[in-house]
This record gives sequence, structure tokens and C-alpha cells, in this order.
Amino acid sequence: QLSNAAAKPAKLGSISESYNESKYIRGKVVFGMAKEYLNQLAKTEGANFYMENGAVNLVRLQDFPTDQLIKLDPSSGLVGTPQQTDNGVNFKCLLTPRIKINSLVHIDAKYVLERQYSDGSEQGRILDKDGVYRIIEVTYSGDNRGSDWYVNCTAVSQSAGDLPQVLAVQLIG
Repeated sequence: QLSNAAAKPAKLGSISESYNESKYIRGKVVFGMAKEYLNQLAKTEGANFYMENGAVNLVRLQDFPTDQLIKLDPSSGLVGTPQQTDNGVNFKCLLTPRIKINSLVHIDAKYVLERQYSDGSEQGRILDKDGVYRIIEVTYSGDNRGSDWYVNCTAVSQSAGDLPQVLAVQLIG
């Protein structure tokens, strides 16, 4: 009901199953901005709140998205060489509507350029052993008059089904 009462009503998108388990004995009156209460609700459930295509999404960090795993390699649209970051990878691929925030992608480690460390710097994370990453940032580029039709993504390791703790705190709060 909170999303419908906002200044610009929104429909519900992906909602984690854990929200169906929570029962309240009576209603609660709230006032203020709906996004603040949705952020608070997400934080109490260990989830991430975001808007996508006018829909409210509340997804726990441990839950897998409802879509299937998207396999990326040079033959399926991966462009260039993915770069390893502190918590995952940055990559570019051909424009596809299946790639969106919270999607899971599989990129084999042989396609990823590992981060190089100089002497004296701290050792970073190794690449995800399963090659599964959760997309946390998406930038689309291209129009119907140009030749660029790409998706630039930042994705984090999905090892053991959860996000690294430092990143989870940044996303939730």
C-alpha cells in the first residue's frame, strides 16, 4: 500500500519471499516520503530497495532473482575484456533487455582480466570460482541513429549467495 500512496504511485516489481512471512497484528500509520519508509523496510529485512521501470523492488541480498542466469562470453555478446574490481567485475556487452539491476550473469574467469597488484599493496580478492556475479549498476548506451548498442555493467561476486559485507552496507544504508 505504501507504493500506491506515494506522490507518484508505483506498481510492485520483485518482492522477496521473506516479506510474505512477516505478519503485523495491526496497521501502521506513516507520514513523509514513501522512499524513506521503503528504505527503512529494506534495511530491517537485509534487502535492497530500488525502482526499475516505475516498479518498486525489495530484494534480499541472498535471494536469487526470478530470471534465469545470463551466460556471457564473446559468442553471446560480451564485448572487450571484463576487468576485475575489488568486489567483482566491470564488463561491457551488446544491448539486451535481460540485463538489468539484480540480474545474475555468468562470466568464465578465463575472459576476465585479473587486477594487477604492485609490491607492497594488499592482496585483493580472487575471482569468483563459479563465475557468477550480481549486477548492481547498469548503463545503457545507444540510440536508433548511432552505432553504439552496449550495456556497461558493474557486478559483484555472488560467492556463497551473498554480497561482500562492505558492499551490502553501502547498498542498504
